[in-house]
Amino acid sequence: MTAVTNHYSLELPALNCEGIAQKLQELDADTISRWVQLGAITTALGGACALSAAGILPAAVLVSCAAGATALLANIVLSNVVMYALNIEEKEGESEYCDAIKQIPPFVTCVAIPVIEEIFFRTIVQGGLYAVLSYVIPATAVITVVGLEFPVAAVVSIVAAGTLFGLAHASNHPDDPLSAIMHTATATIAGVFVLGPLYYAFGIWGSALAHIANNTIAIGMGEVADAFSAKKTCPQESFNEKPKFTDSISADKKYLPASVYTETT
Repeated sequence: MTAVTNHYSLELPALNCEGIAQKLQELDADTISRWVQLGAITTALGGACALSAAGILPAAVLVSCAAGATALLANIVLSNVVMYALNIEEKEGESEYCDAIKQIPPFVTCVAIPVIEEIFFRTIVQGGLYAVLSYVIPATAVITVVGLEFPVAAVVSIVAAGTLFGLAHASNHPDDPLSAIMHTATATIAGVFVLGPLYYAFGIWGSALAHIANNTIAIGMGEVADAFSAKKTCPQESFNEKPKFTDSISADKKYLPASVYTETT
């Protein structure tokens, strides 16, 4: 199938069910397991959000999941802005951190680890510090943020727990100082402006849901990127495709407008 756009010939591969089935058979058990786990977690999150939108579950469920997704988007945007501003080129290949993440089952990275981290940094650190500061700082001492009043004790505990949360992520990149700084900064921002306030407003399950949604989307995006990368590197013959029209054209003419090489061949 050929689509002509602005007088250029673009080859669109035909759907080959036999080739797709062959590639699916070549998938290893670990990849299938990762996809199944991610699918199950995503389905559970989507179902919870749907029930929340329908009013069956508290609205805080949808708010928490949306906050986690927003935090990831902000993380991506901020990272790219910083890399562009500092003129830093993206490294080829995957980092040791990404390789290590792929060795861990998605259920652990997307559910178990977020829950454990939230219990420690939010329930123990933030909650404990807030309880102590409440005895020291008067309840009438408040800070106004976008028209909302927050106790000073709550703000201090949120900032402290969020900062410790960010610093803990620096150890994920022992051999890459720049990545360590970036991960620390983005994790600190997430802890202070997303996870901490969610814990203060909804409790541990609010911050945990946001953390789970964040990690699940991030890991899922990585799996999709890997799948497309693998597809690009697969030999064309493995899909049993017929030779393309442009295969018979010399290399120096393949990227010329269709009207040019069709008239000279």
